Amino acid sequence: MEATTLETAKGAVESYLAALRRGDGEAVARCFAPDARIWMVLGWGRPADLRETWSTPTALEVREMIEEDGSVAVRFAGGATEWFKVEGGRIRRHWGARAASALFARL
Repeated sequence: MEATTLETAKGAVESYLAALRRGDGEAVARCFAPDARIWMVLGWGRPADLRETWSTPTALEVREMIEEDGSVAVRFAGGATEWFKVEGGRIRRHWGARAASALFARL
């Protein structure tokens, strides 16, 4: 049975989160489409801009995950929220304050 768009979208985000928890930067990068963009405080970035930070295991507690038409929103413990647009089973757009804080940690 072929996965529906919603199952694929949620699965892509769950794979991304699992790889972040492990600190597997290469697996995180594979969750993104080749033309993916990530919204950060300083504007749009590419997954390669954050690859180094993905190599550190991250404790993430998901409080809620909702999906609709290829979009997934995740609310984390502590109040952070991230939004993903998934196409073809890979993350194409990602918005979230957690991504911005990773950038600041590198500055």
